[in-house]
Amino acid sequence: MVMQLIFALPTPGESGSLSFNKNIIIDTKNPTISIGCHQYVNLKINTTTPTNDNPLNFTFTANEPVVGFSVGDIP
Repeated sequence: MVMQLIFALPTPGESGSLSFNKNIIIDTKNPTISIGCHQYVNLKINTTTPTNDNPLNFTFTANEPVVGFSVGDIP
């Protein structure tokens, strides 16, 4: 499949152009996410039928706002 993209950039100095707004900030920090799992102390997990075990609670913590992600994205 071949798709052709056609778009027009604003004229330099016009609203929406890079030269219109001189306050450009470049974010050089990589986003990070940490995943934590709260497990019950001394809980034994049955590995032969793991779907019958108690649930595991995961916590996802990001260092900046996350958009476009929902619980449904986790299989």
